[in-house]
Amino acid sequence: MTEVQKSPTDPPRRPVTDSPWFWLVVFLTAAIATLAVVSPKFARRQARLERMNETRERIARERAGFGAASNENPDAAVDSEIAQAGDEAPAPVRDVRSEMPQKSTLGPLAIALCVLLAFTAVAAGLVSYFRSAARGELQHQRRNQQAASKGASP
Repeated sequence: MTEVQKSPTDPPRRPVTDSPWFWLVVFLTAAIATLAVVSPKFARRQARLERMNETRERIARERAGFGAASNENPDAAVDSEIAQAGDEAPAPVRDVRSEMPQKSTLGPLAIALCVLLAFTAVAAGLVSYFRSAARGELQHQRRNQQAASKGASP
């Protein structure tokens, strides 16, 4: 294969870092990596905050006079009825809140960032492909012009 001589009229090839698509891919990748690093700590903190909020709600209901019967834990209501009857001491109440799934997680954000990264990577690849295809077509036309001019000149 022969190399095509660059003419002075050829635009200089821009570096990849000049493309906004490149930077979008870089920052989305950094955001996903940061999310992966931070998510375990966020999950622990969010679970603690949800437990604290549920405890505050339970205490507020008890102070308002609704008592243990309105508690989300059905075992607690049964245990309080047994204790009032005096038949036996109440069994320790198991904490079902630790078994419940968290209300807010980072999963939807991670999925959205991954979808956006995939879309951006495909778009960046298409832009690069079409630019190189256009550049190749331009070089092909120049090659044909050079061959035609060499063939026409004796």
